[in-house]
Amino acid sequence: MAAHQDADEVRYQGLILARLRKQPGSPVFTPLKNGFGGICLTVNGHSIEIRATGPTAKLARLLGVDYTFAAADMSMSNTRLGWLGTLVFARDWVVLTTLWTKPLVQIAITPRDGDLTALKQALIDAGVPTAVSG
Repeated sequence: MAAHQDADEVRYQGLILARLRKQPGSPVFTPLKNGFGGICLTVNGHSIEIRATGPTAKLARLLGVDYTFAAADMSMSNTRLGWLGTLVFARDWVVLTTLWTKPLVQIAITPRDGDLTALKQALIDAGVPTAVSG
């Protein structure tokens, strides 16, 4: 990719699985769902959008499945998440954490197509820093 990209250029767009955690330190992520279209991640030049798609998208947005963040206001880490907080059916996820908002918001995302490398690269290219593991 070119070093000087337009801020509106789409770096990544695809259907994802997404889970939300509003209480830091909690092992529980609540799935974000939209049964008739799924959840779409769009990474533009310097922003991240997580939105419902399909015929029920407007209703899902009213119910809270609509997030837009500046890439510089997030950090990124890796984790494995499974079913009901266990490692049963676990897969790799990227956890996006807000840096400046109160309360802290964490959204775990993984692409439906399984290409986690492309998703991570798009986030890095947009300016999302990698969190230091402790």
